[in-house]
Amino acid sequence: MNKIEIKTNYTLLHFDEYPILFIGKNAHVGIVIGSFLFETDDDNFTYFHSVITQDVASKFLNRSISYLEVLKNANAIFIVKKDINDKILSKKEVKFDKIDKAILPLPSAFCPDIDKKMVLPFEENNTTIVSNKRLDKVDNLYSVPTLAFKNI
Repeated sequence: MNKIEIKTNYTLLHFDEYPILFIGKNAHVGIVIGSFLFETDDDNFTYFHSVITQDVASKFLNRSISYLEVLKNANAIFIVKKDINDKILSKKEVKFDKIDKAILPLPSAFCPDIDKKMVLPFEENNTTIVSNKRLDKVDNLYSVPTLAFKNI
């Protein structure tokens, strides 16, 4: 699970009852971005977890590319099932071209407006890991528009 599990720099980009969009670093200090897909009847949650480069992370966080482009450029994409306590129950690696179009984000789904300090741990030229505790909170987090995912 090390490749897809966020161990450091967990940064919540959008929240509505549960995490909708988040980013962080795995045990190998690779960047993982995750997004909510759906909740199951047994109170488990299904997410995308994608391993991405610093360049892709920086471009997404700076709103230069859409979330769809992030997935297209991911080194690896997993569909992850988690319990209510965020424990990973199962994972399955998928290829982008095999993902059901109904669960892909719209091309217009960009990163919500965030405090630029939140981008620091994911910038190409940043060599230090910044603790989430030092990052400023996102202003108006609950008023950020949703990512415009298609309904399933």
